[in-house]
Amino acid sequence: MTEIRGQRARWSGAALVAPLAAVLFSGATAYSLHHDPHAVATKAVPTTVPAAPKTDVALVSMRKTLLDTAKQVASLRGQVASLRAAATGLRASSSSGGGGAVAASSGSSGSSAASAPIVINVPAPAAPAPATHTTTGGS
Repeated sequence: MTEIRGQRARWSGAALVAPLAAVLFSGATAYSLHHDPHAVATKAVPTTVPAAPKTDVALVSMRKTLLDTAKQVASLRGQVASLRAAATGLRASSSSGGGGAVAASSGSSGSSAASAPIVINVPAPAAPAPATHTTTGGS
């Protein structure tokens, strides 16, 4: 009983403060792990008009050039077909006139390779690219 009141250990206060400090530290740690400080809060606004897809000018120009080239190829195929028909007619007339051996040898070399059709497939326009994150460039 000779002790002074303030010198003995106060375990009752430590028993109350230690668990509260642990809970506070755990809550702050959990919050910091699951919270993105760079995230911007946005409100969900219903939109009635869908966003128009952006078109790439270079891609549209390339497709137009490809279609024009395909039309030119089709026109040239028609000209080649008419020239082949004319050449066949000339060969037939020259073979009956006496030069059949020369006409037959020249006609057999190029007709099998030139008769295979050339097909050009023009792909349909693709969907627009997905939106990307503005700071990292990732999708």
